[in-house]
Amino acid sequence: MDKSEALQKENEHLKKRIFELEQELNEQDALNFRWAGNLGRWELNLKTKQVRYNSLKIKALGYEEGEFNPDMYGFVNRIHKDDYGKTMQAMRDHITGKEPVYEAEYRIKTKNGDYRTFYDRGKIIKFDESGDAEIVAGIVFDISEKRKIEEQLKESVKQLKWENNLTNQILSIISHDLRGTIGAISSLIDLLLNEEYELAPTEKDRFLSDMNISAKSSLSILENLLNWSRNVKGKIKADFLVFNLNEVINDVLSFNKSVFRTKSISLSNNLSELMYIKGDRDMIHTVIRNVISNALKFTQKNGYIQIDQNKDDEKFYITVKDTGVGMDEKRLKEINSPKVKSMEGTDGETGTGLGLALVREFLEKNKGSLEIQSVKGEGTKIIIGLEQA
Repeated sequence: MDKSEALQKENEHLKKRIFELEQELNEQDALNFRWAGNLGRWELNLKTKQVRYNSLKIKALGYEEGEFNPDMYGFVNRIHKDDYGKTMQAMRDHITGKEPVYEAEYRIKTKNGDYRTFYDRGKIIKFDESGDAEIVAGIVFDISEKRKIEEQLKESVKQLKWENNLTNQILSIISHDLRGTIGAISSLIDLLLNEEYELAPTEKDRFLSDMNISAKSSLSILENLLNWSRNVKGKIKADFLVFNLNEVINDVLSFNKSVFRTKSISLSNNLSELMYIKGDRDMIHTVIRNVISNALKFTQKNGYIQIDQNKDDEKFYITVKDTGVGMDEKRLKEINSPKVKSMEGTDGETGTGLGLALVREFLEKNKGSLEIQSVKGEGTKIIIGLEQA
């Protein structure tokens, strides 16, 4: 029997017991009820504020008989502050005749300071000579475990929905973006291998360069996809160490040499001072890779990318400025939202939209900062701040 079936069975049992005990409430005034499970019985005198109860009610609060002998306030003052108002209102509504019974669910503090969840139900069983309510009697259930199981089930359903959504996003990325880049590589290989086409050396070089870009695009998509899925599942933890940021930047630039060459994009690398920072090297590498990759992606042929550095007392700042297509205010707002939409590059490059999301998340994990400035048709400037060692 799974949790949901067990919970349903327990609910049916509780309903049956509530019905039985309500019948007894209507027939009896005295404390001679039959007891079972975690049921407690109470009787409140509204004039004296005294409460009569059986041992199960105080045992549920962690007390033994004789150890705790409260009046009405001894009980109600233990009710959780967030539940107190609605519980008292439920009692008032019944006493004034607004509701046929008193019914409430609330958290109540136990002897050790924890809270248990009670379901409480009662009814007026005696009126005074003036016709005012004098005694209310009721039953109380400790439903803490029931509520705990329900919350666990809710969390399980929430987790399953989240994982299903994550899987759908991953499958969408694989089917759309990766299929596009891998399909481009496959088509170029077919052209190179097809003997019917006599390609000039310059054409072969161009095809090989295009294949190289598509392959690197596929690799970047896969790396972003892997890092993103691991990050959202909480499997990536920052491993802080001191390293030279210049080495990371130069490694990314070297990896993208063929893209700079194919798109005839000029590079002005103004890094001079060594920048030793404290952070997770792999995460920062992913940040730099995505920023450079985006600059290349959205810069037209014969464009220009400039990399500068700066610092203050706490951080080193890396600025990557391009002469690309830039962004208007609407697009800037979109890329600053949680769900980033992918855009095609100036040479048909594809992407997932995950890169910028990863940049933000990884910088946050590394106590870094990100600033994006852009003007439509004039290019984009991205400023990354990282903690000095």
